[in-house]
Parts: sequence; structure tokens; C-alpha cells
Amino acid sequence: MSPTAKQTDRVQVYFDALIKSADALRSAAATSTDRNGQFAKQASDEFSNAQRDTLELSKKLAAAPTDATMAYAAFMESAVAAQARALRVGKLAYEHAAGTGADVQQSFEQLTAASRAAAEAALALSQEWASVAPVADAWRKGFEAFMPAAAAK
Repeated sequence: MSPTAKQTDRVQVYFDALIKSADALRSAAATSTDRNGQFAKQASDEFSNAQRDTLELSKKLAAAPTDATMAYAAFMESAVAAQARALRVGKLAYEHAAGTGADVQQSFEQLTAASRAAAEAALALSQEWASVAPVADAWRKGFEAFMPAAAAK
């Protein structure tokens, strides 16, 4: 028996829902990868800047080891820069965590909607196939014979 146009449409709806679900997963993975990459790059940049500042401080101290005034000023400048860097890294980590939570929520909502659509399409398709398949009614009746509660419905 060839499929009817209605069955073909339901098959298309089912596969469209599966494709939408796969697209939602791909999008979630891409968003996560992008966010993690940005976080890693920014954190790496901050750590590289800290290393450079430490080397600059060492260079200043090595150039004039007996100049206490310059050493004090250099230490203060370095300490302030380190505090600012620590605040930037803390802010970066907070923003990353907050953004990740929002991304997860959005991805979950998309996947839930896509899964619901796929399940509804699969149900409609299976009901359509069961209504036209000659064996389906025999299976249903056989099952109902062994399950009195199902027959009562």
C-alpha cells in the first residue's frame, strides 16, 4: 500500500521536528564553544598582562636597585594594576557564569519545544499508520484480550 498524501505530510512534519531539535543542539554547542573560547582568550590575555607587568617591575628594580623612592612607586603601581586585573578577571568569571546560565535556559527551552513537536508528530504519524495498517487492529485486539483494563477504555 502506498502512503497517502496525509501520511507523507505527517512524515515531513516529524522529520522537520527532528531537524529542528538537531539544529537546537548544534546551536547550543556552538554558543557554548564561542562563550568558552572568549572567556579563555580574555583570561589568558589578563594573565599574560600580569606576567608582562611583573617583568616590567623587575626590570625597573634591576635598573636602579638602590633607589628606594622609585622602588616604592613601582611597587605601588604594580599593586594597583594587579588589583584592577583581579577585578577584571572576577567580573569576567561572573559574566561568563551568568551568560552560561542564560544560554542553558534558552537551549533547554528550544530543545523542549522541538522534542514536544517531534513527539506530537510521531504520535500523529503512528495513529495514522495504525488506522490504515490491517495488522494494527489485530494486534490491538490481541493486546486488549490480555489486558482487560485497556479493553475497558
